[in-house]
Amino acid sequence: MQNSSVHVIGLCGAIGSGKSVVRKCLEVLWNIPSYDCDFEAKRLYYRQDIRQQMVETLGIDPVSKEGNLDKNTLRQLLNSERDQVEKIVHTALFSHLRDWIEQQDTPVVVVESAILFTSGLYRSCDSIIAVLCDVNQRKKRVKLRDPELNETDFERIENLQSNERILQETQSDYQLLNNDNNSVITQIEHIHNVIIRNL
Repeated sequence: MQNSSVHVIGLCGAIGSGKSVVRKCLEVLWNIPSYDCDFEAKRLYYRQDIRQQMVETLGIDPVSKEGNLDKNTLRQLLNSERDQVEKIVHTALFSHLRDWIEQQDTPVVVVESAILFTSGLYRSCDSIIAVLCDVNQRKKRVKLRDPELNETDFERIENLQSNERILQETQSDYQLLNNDNNSVITQIEHIHNVIIRNL
């Protein structure tokens, strides 16, 4: 997928683990371009060709008449037709990501994805950092960040991502503990320095 001259760092973590904070640190402190798969995937739902594919395949337009992403409809689709939805969106996302990487002129880029392994995106990464955090702490963070997400929603996401979490914990090259006892910046700096030394 990627420009062979660019080292792609895959960044993953369960919901509420703080992976976006790690991505932003790498971006701000070391000027490493970053790609947020979740953000870009949401943007893709608005693209006309994606909307058309979803209407033709699933009979549903993910964008409401008012021009907003229909979150309730999309949530129902992901519950009942997840494989079909992900096939459409992931194909477009991987293509968009490939183009983005080709445009970068830095030696390293970061790609953040909550489903780095189960989506197959890990195959396009040169090194992988997993952000780990206790489930109760993650739950508190999610509640603060998104009050609309209730306990049932959190558990549903946890169940859907159970295989992903196992792979993140066992297959990643580096693990970063994002809790109250460990300095995130110190860990990021150490991992960054190791990656740069090995380029």
